[in-house]
Amino acid sequence: MTEAAAVHQTITGSLEVATRFLNHFLPAGEIFPGNGSGDGVEAFFKIGDFHNTPAKEKGPQGGSVYLKLPELCGRDKTTDEKVNGPIPILRILHGCDAGSAVEIAQEWLQSEGIEFEGAGPSRGRPKAEPYPWSQAVANCSNAACLNDLESFRGFAPELGRRILSLELLAFIGGHWCFPIHNKNEVVVGINQLIKHPFYQPDAARQQWVPKPAGD
Repeated sequence: MTEAAAVHQTITGSLEVATRFLNHFLPAGEIFPGNGSGDGVEAFFKIGDFHNTPAKEKGPQGGSVYLKLPELCGRDKTTDEKVNGPIPILRILHGCDAGSAVEIAQEWLQSEGIEFEGAGPSRGRPKAEPYPWSQAVANCSNAACLNDLESFRGFAPELGRRILSLELLAFIGGHWCFPIHNKNEVVVGINQLIKHPFYQPDAARQQWVPKPAGD
């Protein structure tokens, strides 16, 4: 099985994975789940176009792209661009060739901890190791972290929960961190706040240190 086929099979073989793929790469879209009753009402995805334009910005019709789930097949009714799986979607979104689209999808799968079979040894450039960012955020979604965020930045717990739900920062090893993304939007490291006058009164200024995955 080729790398492209393995990626396609892994993402489109599961409604959950296909939905996560769309939520990550096309977050402006909407998921409409099927009713699971077998009466022909199937899950689908709607968005304005393949460049992440919200459906509501495409006029009263409310979007021109409809994708069947989990197959990720469909077309843009305005431009007639057709897709059949994640690779064509990424090619349009990033304006890249098929090989680069496969790499983007592979890095995303790895960052999500999703294993895929059938991929041979990579013939491209070495891939940056993804950082387990989502798990790090999940580990700090507790009262202690929310209280610290409120004391440190003055954020109310509701705002803190919202920030964490968007995975904008995490508390790792006793330090607040921001994610470092590569050009494919995969988290490959963290920028860690190791010094701040709030935590170390003798510190003259804040200090951030980048830390790549694997360190």
